[in-house]
Amino acid sequence: MASVDMDGGVEAGFHGTWKIVKVEVYSKEATNVGGLEGVEFNLSESGDILWKVPKQVTQVPYIVSAFDFYRVTGTRFHFLRFIGGQSGEWFDFNAMFKWDDRMHLKHENVFTIICEKVWNIDKDPYSLITALKEGFFSDITIKAASGRKFLLHHTILQASCPRLHWLRTPPPLTGVDENILEVILHYLYAECLPMEVTTESIQGCMKLASKTAGLEKLATMCEEYLKKAALKEQIFTLINELHSCADRIINIFSSPSVEGSKVDNNVVSQPAKLCFAVKQASREAAVAGAKCVLICDLFSRRKNDLSRQERHEIIKYAKSRIPIFLQQLQTFLEAFYQRLKKISPSQSQEVASYLVPEMKVCVDLITRLMEDSRQSLKEVLRTTSNKEKQKKNNSGDYLHRTVQAAMHVEELLKLRSMQGKLSEVLLILQHRKELYEALPEEEKVYALMKLMEQLLEEIPLVLSKADQLSQAYGNLPMRKWKFYFKMATSKVAWGLQKATSNKAYLQPVVKKCCELVHRDAFTQTASAVGLLELTTSKPEPGDRASPEQPSQLNCEASMFSTVGSLMTPPSPGESRLARVLSDLFESGEDTDMVFEIIHVKEEPADIIVDHTQGSPVETQGSEQVENVRILKAHRAIIAARCDWFRRALLSGMRESIDKKIEVHDIDPDLFVQFVRYLYSGQLDTPSMNIDQLADMMAVSDRYEMDNLKQVCEAALKLSLDEESVLFMLSVADQFHAATLREASISYIGEHPLVVQAEDFEELSENLQNEVTKLVTRQRPDERLTALHRYKGLQYDSDSSDSSDYEGLMAGIMDLRTTPKMSKPRVGSNSGSSEEEAEAGAANRERIQEDTGRLDETIQRLKEVLGDHIPPEELRSLATAADYDVNRAINFFFNTDNR
Repeated sequence: MASVDMDGGVEAGFHGTWKIVKVEVYSKEATNVGGLEGVEFNLSESGDILWKVPKQVTQVPYIVSAFDFYRVTGTRFHFLRFIGGQSGEWFDFNAMFKWDDRMHLKHENVFTIICEKVWNIDKDPYSLITALKEGFFSDITIKAASGRKFLLHHTILQASCPRLHWLRTPPPLTGVDENILEVILHYLYAECLPMEVTTESIQGCMKLASKTAGLEKLATMCEEYLKKAALKEQIFTLINELHSCADRIINIFSSPSVEGSKVDNNVVSQPAKLCFAVKQASREAAVAGAKCVLICDLFSRRKNDLSRQERHEIIKYAKSRIPIFLQQLQTFLEAFYQRLKKISPSQSQEVASYLVPEMKVCVDLITRLMEDSRQSLKEVLRTTSNKEKQKKNNSGDYLHRTVQAAMHVEELLKLRSMQGKLSEVLLILQHRKELYEALPEEEKVYALMKLMEQLLEEIPLVLSKADQLSQAYGNLPMRKWKFYFKMATSKVAWGLQKATSNKAYLQPVVKKCCELVHRDAFTQTASAVGLLELTTSKPEPGDRASPEQPSQLNCEASMFSTVGSLMTPPSPGESRLARVLSDLFESGEDTDMVFEIIHVKEEPADIIVDHTQGSPVETQGSEQVENVRILKAHRAIIAARCDWFRRALLSGMRESIDKKIEVHDIDPDLFVQFVRYLYSGQLDTPSMNIDQLADMMAVSDRYEMDNLKQVCEAALKLSLDEESVLFMLSVADQFHAATLREASISYIGEHPLVVQAEDFEELSENLQNEVTKLVTRQRPDERLTALHRYKGLQYDSDSSDSSDYEGLMAGIMDLRTTPKMSKPRVGSNSGSSEEEAEAGAANRERIQEDTGRLDETIQRLKEVLGDHIPPEELRSLATAADYDVNRAINFFFNTDNR
């Protein structure tokens, strides 16, 4: 079937972090399924997969690297295609949403991975970089070597690096180079490196940090940055070297003719020069191919040493060079075509006569090389099969063995396919060689002349196809290119890994290739990727790879070593600065401002006895009591973490003069939690109930803390149920929480009976109208999507209209409020006895017919819904739906919290 891209809305539902909660294997051998529970993976919008594996997980997934979406034409099913990091093969999973927060990934009929959505409420980076950039409320000044002054904060510096004495005169780091000082201070305020930084600054920072107490982690980060920068620069250099190889090939065939000169500089018309040019161009092409393999090897083997942004830059740079490569190809073909078109018939015959013996040598050489390659591949295939047989009984986990066996089968099929194609090409080549050698000398010359004429006719076609390819490539989205790039590099790296692991069988072929190419660059590259062992020379310190360490794609060792960007601040849970500042808040030391929390409560007043009415009458009123609570804080931290407070403290008004901010109409304990969040970046949502989370959302909305509002929104979304959904919808609408509002609306659509709750009347008029329209007008075919995806059925629900659905809703609601169904009335008390007899017979016939339809409908419902549904409920569904299975199933999933 043809495949098409998925809709953006559907695709967006797959993005985010998922946690594997269960693996179902459809086999009797699955006695020990597990080992993946607890593994988390993030499907990013850029097409990357980031894995997080807990320590207790012993088996690691084989599906790594990247993914893509597609939908098979003519179906309702969506698929995720994962690139296998070990073999370069892809794995297709039928991706189904059971609920909004649960996804089933089914691989053929082998196993299903059940995943739950993970809502990261601790994902925003923790940083105080605003205080460094603006320098407000500073109490330390450090002067760089250039004379530039940096306004800093003792509280933050002491928390970041307590081993330095920041209050001494002059302060530490005084007189340091300005660029180096910027890097160090950025690290102290954000625990990362700045985005705009030079290699020289990082090198100087590493030297200084390695000698300074408390900055050892910064020195390590600088060293890691330099390694990554060297790797990225190495790949960029290799890509540029491919351009250089292409330019040299172009120059070989496009030597300019000297105007007015009688000397013919057309390489194609001179047999000896043509043979030399072809050999030189072939050597350059071989060097370019070897460098291309090295690029794939470096990216696949060491991509986990790079951050997501750094990998993206490499892939983006490679994409930007493709049009240049295509332009170079067109330039080469045009130059060769112009040279070939200018030769005369006599020159063509002279060239063909010269090429006859050269052609025999070339064909013999290629035949021997292919025969050696075929034999080597045969040995590799035999070795691979034997290794798998030896370790077949050593694997205990069924899923591990299942996926591993599937990958091994794919690997063997790929190797056998390669061997088959190579053997086929070899047979064709040998056959044509025999036919060619049987020809007389004159016919050999004629055959080569015809070959040159055919080449002259086909070059324009190749140029046209190259132009079409260039235009099509210009419309290729970046995400698609990234997927293809990763898949191609994985495939090349897989082939290289198989070659290096069977290097002994391939050594004759590799050495023969090195002798033929006769270029140091080719030999060094073959050694760098681990295909050749150099015994006569030692590698230099700057070599790309060591022959003693051949390329090995150890999937299990490298797939989870992905590191975060060195230029992105850590999350609050991973930030040491956040933990230290949280402790500082609890201690209340070195504060320079206060929050005055004014909370008014109504308390019972004194009892008043009224004696004017005869008998004494006691009344008790209430009075408002104002409670004031003082909370100490640090201005630099508060202002750096909250824009609203920064404006208040810098406004020049009473708050900035008194260094005091009054807080009204907020529970004191709740506000303490709010300020604690400013220091730590974390909120203890599990200990808070729904009302407290809603109140915290109101506080975050008042003080423009969007990050905290998102934390509350995510926590409330996880607590959605039938009792709270209407309240959460109201809160989401009041504070413009789009995610919570959408989740609440979706939940109500799946559980329409919640509209009968008393809270429904407390919603605003607009919300009531929206919910009512959702419940009464939503078409049933839209509600069957989840069932279709899960059960693999494609019911035709288009025959039901909205009026039918409204009637079904009303009927089912009546049935749900009635304990038992009323029996049908047979006959009537009015009319003659004959009429009664006829009516009774008709009713009995109708009852028999209805009974048959009812039994058939119930049986079909059992097949779809399972045997655990009570018969009474199935009978109610079937009767209210007028024996329509689709409508009954639809309402079953709409009204029950399954």
